[in-house]
Amino acid sequence: MNGSLRRFLVTGAAGSVGSALTSRLLYEGHTVCAFDHHEDGLFKLDQYLSSHLPPEFYSNARFFLGDIRSPSRLLTAFQNVDTVIHCAALKHVGIGEYNPYEDVETNIIGTQNVINACQAAGVSRALLASSDKSVNPTSLMGATKLVAERLFTTANT
Repeated sequence: MNGSLRRFLVTGAAGSVGSALTSRLLYEGHTVCAFDHHEDGLFKLDQYLSSHLPPEFYSNARFFLGDIRSPSRLLTAFQNVDTVIHCAALKHVGIGEYNPYEDVETNIIGTQNVINACQAAGVSRALLASSDKSVNPTSLMGATKLVAERLFTTANT
């Protein structure tokens, strides 16, 4: 593997930000492990990438069905990964207000699971995709993303 090429894992790879990152990283020649709990979303991402990327780039795509709420699945997926980009989150404000425990489980506990798996697997770099709603949050979703930012910050000290 070329020194400038890396093995990435993108959580929430079937989402809007995750899929764009996955596509871009593959196009740059990196190996990308697309991790998501949404089977149909991963299937559609696979179909899109296979028809829009040259075969030499598409061949570097790996698809992992899993949930950031599952520490054991994360640890398995993070093996031999250089960089994790954590995009997985529950992001719809109204749904989160009606289902607060789910926002906490995914955006806070799931983020801590990602951090723990990175540390256990020896991942050298982890990045968090957050939200503008985490600045002076007025919703539960914004508050959970603010906590996720703090978890990442604390893990890096």
